[in-house]
Amino acid sequence: MGQPVLSTTALLELLKQNQAAEFVRQVADHLAAWPADSTSALKALKTLAFFLFERSVERPSRGGIAETAVRCAGVLTAGGRLTDAAALDILGSLYQVLSRQDAVLSNKRYYSDTIKLTYRYRTNRCLEPRMPSI
Repeated sequence: MGQPVLSTTALLELLKQNQAAEFVRQVADHLAAWPADSTSALKALKTLAFFLFERSVERPSRGGIAETAVRCAGVLTAGGRLTDAAALDILGSLYQVLSRQDAVLSNKRYYSDTIKLTYRYRTNRCLEPRMPSI
């Protein structure tokens, strides 16, 4: 039997029920057990971006949400075989999540620059997405 994959529906329900800490715990536990599970990392990141497009999470959970988003993006960029379109999609989702965490993150630019540098290092290509600077 192969590795389990996180359920988008279950993750979204946790966020809708204001259980962001449980969301963070489940994603962290899953990625600790299967650190190369890019499918679950993409599901978690996209679910966060979708949820945070219209809603927000409670202030105590925002730091964990931001760390989870960055960790998921790190899993997705770890292979170094992303197309520019896929990398921009990941950065767009990451930007959506991090831009909503303004009350907690004092230096949001750091996270964006970290992902850009990781992409540049792993692919030997420069990535300059066309999105508003944070």
